[in-house]
This record gives sequence, structure tokens and C-alpha cells, in this order.
Amino acid sequence: MNRRVQRVLTLAIISGITAGAVIIVLLGYGPTLVVHPGGPHEELCMGFTRLNSPTNMSLNVLNCGSYAASPHSYYVKDPNGNVYPNPNWSTPTIPLNANVTLNILIDGNAFTFQRGFYYTITINTSRANYGFTVTA
Repeated sequence: MNRRVQRVLTLAIISGITAGAVIIVLLGYGPTLVVHPGGPHEELCMGFTRLNSPTNMSLNVLNCGSYAASPHSYYVKDPNGNVYPNPNWSTPTIPLNANVTLNILIDGNAFTFQRGFYYTITINTSRANYGFTVTA
């Protein structure tokens, strides 16, 4: 095989390997730059709680994520595992970096808030679910 053919074949192989590597990198990283599971998202961060009555607790939350949060339901679980659901919660959208106080109301039939006890409150938004353990 003459030297010119060897050089052309070597150049073709190196070019093919380089092009393949570039395509793999673009396919591996390109689409994830548009929508990345670890990228921008909404996030609710707990501030403080206040027990207003045996059936009413206030949660102060901060939208510390990258999108507005739209809460639409919540569930409260007491230490014994009893759950009070509110699947049709009507509350405004929480803008970015907004600090809001949300009222969590229960009917008092399944249980009531007792001072000093722990409760798990799950807030469901249009994108995620957030669980907070709070003390009444």
C-alpha cells in the first residue's frame, strides 16, 4: 500500500472517530440542556408554622425554586396514621421567591391538631408533591 493511501485511510479513520465522538456528546448532552430532570424546577421551602386552632394551622412557605408553584391539594397525617385529605384546595399560585402563609384546615372528625404533636403535611402542586413534618 502506498504512503498516500495510508495517510488518506488514517485521516478518514481519525475523522470518523472524531465525528462519532462529537455525535455521541451532542446526543448525550444536547437534549438534556433543554429539559433536564436536575435542572430548573419549583421548590417549596418551609418557613414557620402556627397553630391557630385545633382545626386550623398556618404554614409559611417560600417558593425557592425556578417556577411558580400552583398548590391544588393537601393531606394531613396525624401521629396515629389518620389522614385528612383536601383534594380540592383553592389557593393562588405562588410566584418565584414569594413568601406566603397557607392555611391548612381540617374538619376535626378524623382528628384535631394537638399542641406538641407532629403532623405530616403533604402539599401537591401541578408539578410535584412536598412533604413537611410540623409540630403543632
